Amino acid sequence: MPQLKTIQVINCKEAELLRLHRSLLDASPDLIAIIGIDFKFRYVNAAYADIHKQSAQDLIGTHVRDFLGDEIFTTVVKPNLVRCLDGEDVRYEAWFDFGDSKIFYMDVHYLPLHNSSDVINRVAIITRDISSIKEVEKTRIHEEKQRTIMELAATYNHAINNPLCALSLYLELLKENETDKNKNDLIDKALFESKRISEILDKVKATTCITLTDYPGGPKILDISRS
Repeated sequence: MPQLKTIQVINCKEAELLRLHRSLLDASPDLIAIIGIDFKFRYVNAAYADIHKQSAQDLIGTHVRDFLGDEIFTTVVKPNLVRCLDGEDVRYEAWFDFGDSKIFYMDVHYLPLHNSSDVINRVAIITRDISSIKEVEKTRIHEEKQRTIMELAATYNHAINNPLCALSLYLELLKENETDKNKNDLIDKALFESKRISEILDKVKATTCITLTDYPGGPKILDISRS
């Protein structure tokens, strides 16, 4: 009799622990689903059911293919489930379209779950919305790229402007001693082009933001008129 009482106390503690775990899972903002080796839902939390506009109870026992569709199941979910059931911890990030203009950048984590015999018999899929983190990272990369381009522009401006000033001075000296009209015309054209280069450098120097434009047959280039 005392032995039975001890077992009952242990079972009560285990039951309370399971209840607490389920409460925590249901309260989590992460999308959590547990899939069996038959690829059927064993559990989904409230966040998972809500974003898919489904009842958690209706999803339990449903094959993942029947819920997500054959293409997504075959190309994405099944391969990851198989890897996870083989003992691999699978993780990746991707954009997800949940309909109604709900597009989120998600961190997806497949975790193998073991039974009491230490055999993997289920997979927990934890999906977290990291869209805000992605946007911050995107902004940071964009700002770093802008800063790099600005630094390069300042460097090139300084490197080109000095010899350009010297070139203009030499052309002016040539013009003073040149009596041939054709040669003078050529010097004037050269001075005009050097002035154009100087004006372009001034625009680059005054650039406060980076605007790129397509260049036929090549990479994007700096749009000086809009930067």
